[in-house]
Amino acid sequence: MYIPRTRLPWVGVGVTHRNGRGLLPDSTRRTRGAGASERVAMPSHAIQPVPSSERILALDVLRGWAVFGMLVVNMGYFSQVALDPPAGSDAVAAALVQLLADDKFWTLFSVLFGLGFAMQLDRAAARESRFAPVYMRRLLILLLVGLTHALLHPLEILHRYALLGFLLLPLRRASTRTLVIVGPVSLLAPPVVQGFGELGSGDTSVTPESAGQRQADAVRVYSEGSLLELLTYNVRRFQREAADMRVLAPFPYFLLGFYLGRRRLLESLASHLPLIRRVRWWTLGLGIGLQAVVLPVFFLPPDMVPPVARPLFPALLDLGSGILGIFYACVILILVQHAGWNRRLRGLAAVGRLALTNYLLQTALITTLLYGYGAGFYGRLGIVTGLPVALLIFLLQIISSHWWIRRFRFGPVEWLWRSATYGRPQPLRAASSLGAHVG
Repeated sequence: MYIPRTRLPWVGVGVTHRNGRGLLPDSTRRTRGAGASERVAMPSHAIQPVPSSERILALDVLRGWAVFGMLVVNMGYFSQVALDPPAGSDAVAAALVQLLADDKFWTLFSVLFGLGFAMQLDRAAARESRFAPVYMRRLLILLLVGLTHALLHPLEILHRYALLGFLLLPLRRASTRTLVIVGPVSLLAPPVVQGFGELGSGDTSVTPESAGQRQADAVRVYSEGSLLELLTYNVRRFQREAADMRVLAPFPYFLLGFYLGRRRLLESLASHLPLIRRVRWWTLGLGIGLQAVVLPVFFLPPDMVPPVARPLFPALLDLGSGILGIFYACVILILVQHAGWNRRLRGLAAVGRLALTNYLLQTALITTLLYGYGAGFYGRLGIVTGLPVALLIFLLQIISSHWWIRRFRFGPVEWLWRSATYGRPQPLRAASSLGAHVG
């Protein structure tokens, strides 16, 4: 999705890198009536957070895996942003990260976001409670968290999830046919439309000279700037990125997750395993194949790529990345069904229980390690040397997450999010038995 502009010479010049009654199948749901009101006698606060005893292990493992993947990608991004393309072993590592990790894990997070929407809608219907007001409060709080996070990570994705989450509300009663139509259109249209717009704009406001100056400014801020300088620079960077139509990219994966939630995939995982096994191989072949064909195009000289074809390649690369992210999810879901792997994956589940806290903490740790306001390893920590650091950070997060969930019901940020959503502090201390299922 967020392909570094320096790799796209024919796009532009720059340094930016980048049992729920409400969820039954349509034929069954009609018995309730399409016009059923959401407002019933119970107040909106009847909707409550999911108790620990009702959590689905596979969902937490998937979240933990996505948190790990985002860490690997972001370590490479933060350590290389605004620098010249890597060489030698770092170039090989960068290519592998691009092929196997980049843009694969935010797509998985997006599917999980849509699946979570379906599960929340399901629980609200089961309780006969109003759904939309509580959900909108959740999104508004997530938006504030995301905008705050953007001060350190201008390409962060939480605020996009919050804004795009509002688009799910009008589709909560949509038929499967509607989702099947809207999903592919929302996947392919934004990058293609933006690509053709850039192609026909003839924008010459960014020249090689101005791009070089922008790169020099960025390197100075990242390597030796104060925290205030970094925050100010990131605000400007965030404003530039906000105009990119590819910020819409998570939405089709929201719809996929919503559809899977309707089908109650995780609640009836064993019965879906034959299909998941088949999808695993389809997505592996398609994901790797699309990227292997498309990625080399981004390194060709501009005159070797027909202008009319240029907008199509980012869309195809996005598609290949998303498909490979689904492959990873299929593998995780298959492994969770095996007793031995189920135990081994509990570490991921612990991290997934605190996914939001761990994701934000990763940004704080990496930027403090790399940038001038902290330890100042920017420009000295390559991609190869950064990977062991990422693994160490994640190991510490597994240990700390296990420690935390044995004592508390939610992560710190998750607790604040839930408390603000429901308008009162949520119980934080966990009974000693609640953490046993992940221990």
